Amino acid sequence: MLRVSLPWIAAAYEEQAAIMGGDPWPYGFARNREEVAAMIRYAVADGLAAQPIPPEALFHPSTLAEPG
Repeated sequence: MLRVSLPWIAAAYEEQAAIMGGDPWPYGFARNREEVAAMIRYAVADGLAAQPIPPEALFHPSTLAEPG
């Protein structure tokens, strides 16, 4: 149930889910690792970073585990 007072929000949510899948903002490192890796590749290709690094190197180790 969506708790907002916009009469068109259900239709907008359904349209977004159809286009983007079930969760447009996935939480946690594991679910976003490929996106972070892509940003690193783009940064290297654009000359913003000298060399690629593992995505895990950008975050403190305590943030890499999924919350329990």
